[in-house]
Amino acid sequence: MNDHMGPTREIEKILLLFDEQYEDLYCFLRRYTPPRESEDLCQQVFLELCNIPESENTSLGRDSLIKIARTLLRRRYRPLQRIHSALIDRNTKVKDEEHTDGPLPTTTRWLRKVSRELSSLPSDLRQSVRLVIAERNSLQEAAERMGVTSRLVETWTSTGLDMLTKRMCNHDQHA
Repeated sequence: MNDHMGPTREIEKILLLFDEQYEDLYCFLRRYTPPRESEDLCQQVFLELCNIPESENTSLGRDSLIKIARTLLRRRYRPLQRIHSALIDRNTKVKDEEHTDGPLPTTTRWLRKVSRELSSLPSDLRQSVRLVIAERNSLQEAAERMGVTSRLVETWTSTGLDMLTKRMCNHDQHA
């Protein structure tokens, strides 16, 4: 067993990189996420680094860390972006004539708002919106995962999007 021999060269290299680059990585992530999420994402970046095969980690540095961080950010926010796009499309179709010329909130602020509003929906509506819109499952696939009919999933998804649209419109008017 290697438990008593101490950390391997790869682990020592990652620990050294952590000491040298943590602050820069944190500052990069802090531009996109709140402090607690930035800390969590920093840790995830270094955990991802530990999972890279030895043959691929020969040129580890700041660029490698930023690349992993960007991938984690995309994974985290892609479902919210899909929901946000669906809300915008739905809002455009319903209220095309009510265009406001006020400044739009930043994308990150919008995504956080979508996340908060989504989490405030009743669980069935939230789950159906997440499965159908964010994860792009078919109504039938979502229905199988939820143990209900596809018609019910369609109703829940539509109702959930309606509620989110109204909440996001109210947010936009008060932003």
